[in-house]
Amino acid sequence: MRSGFWHRCGPAVVAITVCGVSGATAITLEEYLAAVKATHPLFVRESLESEIAAKHSERFLGDQDWSVDAAPVFRHTEPPQRSPFDPERIDNLRIDAGATRTLWGNGSRIRAYASTDFVDQKVSGFSIPSAGGSIDIPVSPSRFYQHAVGATWSLPLLKNRGGSLDRLEYELSLFDIDASEVAALERQENFVLEMALRFVGWALVDEQLRIARARLGLAESELERTRKKFRANLVDEADVLRAEDAAHLTRNAVLLVEARFRATRAELSTLAGGRLSEDDRPQFDLYDRPGVPGAEDAVREVVDNSRLVRTIDIERARLQRFDVGLGEQSRPHLSLDVGAALVGGADEFDRSLEIKNPDIFVGLALLYPLGNRTAKADIEETYLRSRQLELTRNETVLGLTASLRGILAEMSELDAAVRENTRRIETAEKKTRAEQKLYDQGRGDLTFVIQSRDGEAVARLGLAETSATFQSLALQYRALVDELLSSVDETK
Repeated sequence: MRSGFWHRCGPAVVAITVCGVSGATAITLEEYLAAVKATHPLFVRESLESEIAAKHSERFLGDQDWSVDAAPVFRHTEPPQRSPFDPERIDNLRIDAGATRTLWGNGSRIRAYASTDFVDQKVSGFSIPSAGGSIDIPVSPSRFYQHAVGATWSLPLLKNRGGSLDRLEYELSLFDIDASEVAALERQENFVLEMALRFVGWALVDEQLRIARARLGLAESELERTRKKFRANLVDEADVLRAEDAAHLTRNAVLLVEARFRATRAELSTLAGGRLSEDDRPQFDLYDRPGVPGAEDAVREVVDNSRLVRTIDIERARLQRFDVGLGEQSRPHLSLDVGAALVGGADEFDRSLEIKNPDIFVGLALLYPLGNRTAKADIEETYLRSRQLELTRNETVLGLTASLRGILAEMSELDAAVRENTRRIETAEKKTRAEQKLYDQGRGDLTFVIQSRDGEAVARLGLAETSATFQSLALQYRALVDELLSSVDETK
């Protein structure tokens, strides 16, 4: 349906030049829209939306990066003396450094570390009497060095199993990228529609100018012929004055339309980055009407391809992924914790570097929330939001369908109005010829000839305005089914 309808509307719409002015440069609607798209800052600004969202999404990938930590601690203690064996003073220096990483594939955490522990303490000890005096025996060494290297690994078995929660924010941000891209395209589509409607308005003014100039040519010809008849004493001076008044009025109308034409062209040129010159005129056939598509096919097109509906569907998918995360969040925490290290220690630094003693542990960690009202409230809220989005989607589809049927109905009525205007012009032309014949035979009045020609011009202007309204509705239809912007891209 899409290609069949707009194959007739696309190239056929720009088939002829309606101005007919010597030396003028004709510009088609497609050429003008392409110029606007190439120069207007809106398109660059909107294209940045998805890039910004993509950069925001990349920040969550940092959760997988290695993080380095270090914790040097010095502690001085003078414990109370509860027994002769208690130290009087303890100085402890501990340095712990490591690197940690989260593995999104399974949600586990791994940490590799190294530690150094130095203890310097003062212990009185005790003495043993002997024949030569006494022997001092220390209770424990005054200094001790300990080093360790190892790694720990924690694997979630229930909550965050498979890393679902770790990836949640990142995966939600991917929906934001899609939504921002679709929203940016929709804003571009609306802007292109606005520019296209202005171009059609310019084409209408150009057609009005053509009609006004044609009317002025007839008025001036009639004035010259009336003056010749007056010099030949065939008509009264009043007829000359009537012809002069008609020429003045028509000339003034031409000047007004020309001013409006130049103003519209200047505005359109500014919006296209100055791409239009003073000789440019629109090449657009107001009277080439495409066939009106069937309402049911058009409605199906909107429901299946509308960006507005797609934006809501993206948000619904995002909410579904968020709901999965909430369900995961409400589960108990159960993890398998494994650690292994090599440890070395001695009262001499050199010997303490012999790190060869194993230290291994395996355990389970369980955290079971009681009640978990927060997670339940979040899940219920998400359900209500999902229901709300479903209703919003139905409302959007209903609104689009109503707009679409309204546009198609109006296009059908205008199609009939165009045919009626065409018959009215034919009648006005016959009436003008009849009034002119009566006046040439001396049986009519010049006033009737002038009125008849004015009526013919009004009929032509009515046809032009009705045709321009039809073309505007056709553009609105194309924008509603998201075709207008893509057609501009295809012409580049």
